[in-house]
Amino acid sequence: MKKNKLGIFMTFFDETKAIKYAISSLRRFYPESPLYIVYESDEDFSFLKKDTNNVYYKVDDTMGSVLGINDQNFRTEKNQKNIKIATLAVIERVSKAIEYFDSEYILQHCPDSLIRGKLTIPENTGLLGSRVNQYFSDDVNKVLIKYGGIPITAFGAVPAIYNSDDFLKAKNIFLKNETLLDELCNAWYPIFSHDILLPILFSLIGKMETFNPEITECGRNPNWTNSGHPLLHQFRFNYPHRTSKYKVNEN
Repeated sequence: MKKNKLGIFMTFFDETKAIKYAISSLRRFYPESPLYIVYESDEDFSFLKKDTNNVYYKVDDTMGSVLGINDQNFRTEKNQKNIKIATLAVIERVSKAIEYFDSEYILQHCPDSLIRGKLTIPENTGLLGSRVNQYFSDDVNKVLIKYGGIPITAFGAVPAIYNSDDFLKAKNIFLKNETLLDELCNAWYPIFSHDILLPILFSLIGKMETFNPEITECGRNPNWTNSGHPLLHQFRFNYPHRTSKYKVNEN
């Protein structure tokens, strides 16, 4: 029996104001849920000490090295190495979060996500997402089928909610097949992105990402302010202004 129903995993770079707002919002609805937080920059995140139900860690910047990778250059030796490092980092960090949570489900929270209401998690949920992207890489699907997975037809696992035990089961299959990571990285470049990596992992245990009607995206839904959806994506109003290579997803 798990101690908690839901653990919340947050990962970010330097979006200090956004994270403050996100934590304040989610604590209105989940005051006791454990938070596991990792960040990749040298910003001052001492404010995290004020929340007694979290742990937080500075981790290596694995995302900075993949920001310039695209479908034209991803097969170079250097870029293949960086894609693999970033992919394995996501898996390792989620695994440590699950160990800390002792929870049935995990919500993967991003800097541009916002919890603004209580969430509904149907029984026997594997992976919940928006499935807003109605396509997937044929080359990746060929690899997944080769290793016993099911083909992916749509994805959008951000913010994602998923079963902790299912994730660990999928992770074990992923890591025990020593050539699988090489083949996936050679098939498509963005597999390090968790909205793509999570559907890949759950494919390996025969579970398709299912549509979560409680998610909406600020950039796609002009009525998001009054829509009533408890989960938002693309909420970037508290992002910092950047001049470096991290000038991505700016509002």
